[in-house]
Amino acid sequence: MQFLFFFVLFVCFVVASSSSEAQSKFDFSIKNIMRGPELYGRPPSDIHWSADSKWIYFNWVEAGTDWREQPKRFRVRAVPGAKPERVSPAQFDSVGALVMSGDRSKNGRFSVVEFGGDIYVTDLMKGTSRRLTRTNAREHDPVFATDANRVFFLRDDNVYAIELDGGLIEQLTDIRPGPEPSDSAKATGQRGRLEQQQRDLFEVIRDRVRADSIRKAEQKETESRGLKTYYTQRGETVGSLDPAPTG
Repeated sequence: MQFLFFFVLFVCFVVASSSSEAQSKFDFSIKNIMRGPELYGRPPSDIHWSADSKWIYFNWVEAGTDWREQPKRFRVRAVPGAKPERVSPAQFDSVGALVMSGDRSKNGRFSVVEFGGDIYVTDLMKGTSRRLTRTNAREHDPVFATDANRVFFLRDDNVYAIELDGGLIEQLTDIRPGPEPSDSAKATGQRGRLEQQQRDLFEVIRDRVRADSIRKAEQKETESRGLKTYYTQRGETVGSLDPAPTG
C-alpha cells in the first residue's frame, strides 16, 4: 500500500513538472495574449487563379507580422505543399491582367478585364493577354459584344466600343454635365450698344458676323449627323451605364 502511495505521488510530480515546463515556454502576458492574428496569421484575401491555372495569387499578412502592416501580394504554385512567395508591385504589374476576373466571350476562351485603368483581353487557353488601351483616363467595366468582335467599356461617364481586329475606338454616347449652353446669349448695356454700332457702321465687321453665322450653321449641321449630346441637369450626375451586348 505504501509502495502504491509513493508511485502515485511520483506520477503526480512528473505530470506537474511537465505541465510547469510546458507553461514556461509561453509567456502568458497581456502583450502575448492580445496578439491574435500576429500569432497564427490572417486569412488570405483577393484570391485569383492565373490564366494558365498554374498559380494562385492573393493578398496576405504572414504569421508573426506586426498587426500594423498592410496585406502584401503573394502567389503560390497550385500543387500540394507549395510555399507562398512574395510578389513585388513591379512583378504584379506585368501579370495583373492575367489574374483579374472579367466578362467571358461566348465561347469561353477569352476574358476582358480592367487593370490599372486600361482594358486587356486574355486568351484563357494560352495564358496570354493583349492590351487594348493605354490612356491617362480610366477605362472600366468592359464587356464583350454579342458577336465577340467588339468590346464595350466606360470612360468619363460615356460608353465606347473598340474593335478587336482593327483597334478602332468609337464613342457611342455623348453625355456632358449641364445645363446645356444657350446660343441666345448676347452682350447687354453699353458694350452691347457699341457692338451694335460697329455692326451697323463697319462692313468688315458685318462680313465677319455673317461668316461666323455660316460657320456655326455648318457646325450644327455636322454635329447633327453625329451623336446626340445629352446634358445632365443641375445637380444631376450619371450613376451607372450598362451597354447592351447588341450595341
